Amino acid sequence: MDEDKIDYNYLNEAISKVRSEASNDPEYGFDDDWQTFMSKMMLLTPQSQGARIQNYIIKTKGWEKVPSSLDRGDAINEYGEYIEIKTSVITSSNPYVNIVQIRLWQKIDGYHVFVIDATNNFETVEFKLSKSDMINEVKQIGILAHGTINANKLNTNKEQAIHFIWDEEDRTCERWLKKYKHCYFP
Repeated sequence: MDEDKIDYNYLNEAISKVRSEASNDPEYGFDDDWQTFMSKMMLLTPQSQGARIQNYIIKTKGWEKVPSSLDRGDAINEYGEYIEIKTSVITSSNPYVNIVQIRLWQKIDGYHVFVIDATNNFETVEFKLSKSDMINEVKQIGILAHGTINANKLNTNKEQAIHFIWDEEDRTCERWLKKYKHCYFP
């Protein structure tokens, strides 16, 4: 077989196998190392991978999952803080950090943002922001996550979004790395 040729039948079979196994197991891949887990997640739809990645992080860090009915973020961290977890996957076709559905009205202590670089063996940088840090970031570079300004006039709870290019030479990226970088994950 030519080295540059892709075996699409094999690829489709692999994708089908992973999606089938994942559909029957909400903790599919949780026993895998981070690179293997993320390789599997890249074969799922974005809707399927988001919550799984978040739950893998919660489990790996030993945090406590918060019921969504409480509207207090996603987890309680090791310090007893209610936190919202945001993940963004960098790919060769999408070099942007995309932090969406930022709900500033939630009664939480802060945010843990995980930027997962699929172009670099899934190297993951964890950012830690207080709630006031995120409010300031949204004021500085945030946009509405959904709808238009006119459509949101009467909406008191507007979900926000932040986008910036994953490049250390980008001013926003550089600022985030200096100000909020907490550690590498896992």
